[in-house]
Amino acid sequence: MKTFEKYIQKYLNKLGYQETTKCKNDLVNTLRVYKCLAPSAETYVFETGEVQQLLNLGGTIPIKYKEENYNIPVKIWVLKDYPETPPFCYVIPTKDMELSVSPYLDHSGLVELPCLTEWNHKATDLNTFLQIARITFSETPPVFSKPKLSARRKLSKDEFESVWEEHFPDEDEKLLKTFFLKSASETCRSKLGEEYSKTKAEVDSLHSVNKELIDRQEAIQNILENIKTKEIETDETIEIVAKTLDTFKSVVTERSKEVNGDDIEELIKVPNAAHAQLLEAMANDEAINDCIYALGQALENEKITLEVYLRKVRELSRKQFTCRILVNSLQQLNLK
Repeated sequence: MKTFEKYIQKYLNKLGYQETTKCKNDLVNTLRVYKCLAPSAETYVFETGEVQQLLNLGGTIPIKYKEENYNIPVKIWVLKDYPETPPFCYVIPTKDMELSVSPYLDHSGLVELPCLTEWNHKATDLNTFLQIARITFSETPPVFSKPKLSARRKLSKDEFESVWEEHFPDEDEKLLKTFFLKSASETCRSKLGEEYSKTKAEVDSLHSVNKELIDRQEAIQNILENIKTKEIETDETIEIVAKTLDTFKSVVTERSKEVNGDDIEELIKVPNAAHAQLLEAMANDEAINDCIYALGQALENEKITLEVYLRKVRELSRKQFTCRILVNSLQQLNLK
């Protein structure tokens, strides 16, 4: 059924149907009910001589006549402005059948029911029409069986010609013979054309499905490759995060250790003696700054006299001058 759905959707779009959704739904619903029908896109010739490529459903529909079940061969043509206009339904008799012309069926096999002549698409669709047609055909069968002839030996072409001329010697009868032969030939070609179209439609649909599967396979392959790439990137990210977490844990462990008086000196590691001397000199310089600041606070709070303040500041300044000379000398030495 999905094959038929794809085929119907394809040709509804390709042939320019106006209401593709409604057409598709009606056709698919009809095919679900009548399993012996199949869609096909063929050429239809209107009475005006106009030729159009239209979708149709061809096959058989079941009826019950005098307690016996029969399958009536039909072909339902769907016009491009369906459902605004009704479908055309033809009864297609087989070689063993003949049309039974009635008020509901003309000599060409066209079904003429009131529901078609008074078409109302809001109340009637394909399924409803076929149900009415089945009821009508059950009361008035559209075909009847040809009388069976006794089996005869198959005649050769020459024998056939001689027998025909024996029974129908005049020219009119010969023309009639030619007409019959041509009619039979056209019927055969028509049947073969129908079978060919139906088979071609199924093959086209299968090709379309195959192409879609190939495209989906390529898409799935691309998705799998992307997943593999993302997986590799994820593994690398996890590895980086694990290393970062280990580093973080080691830092937290080091910082969580208690620092005692003996370890204070080890917090700052000096690479050599010159750097150690420079660090000590800079520390002394900053310590002297702190002392001078403390003396200033003491003088301001009148805890020491100005004389004491000046004497201490002079002493500290001399020491600070010596420290700064040492710092400059060590810095110049390290630069070299």
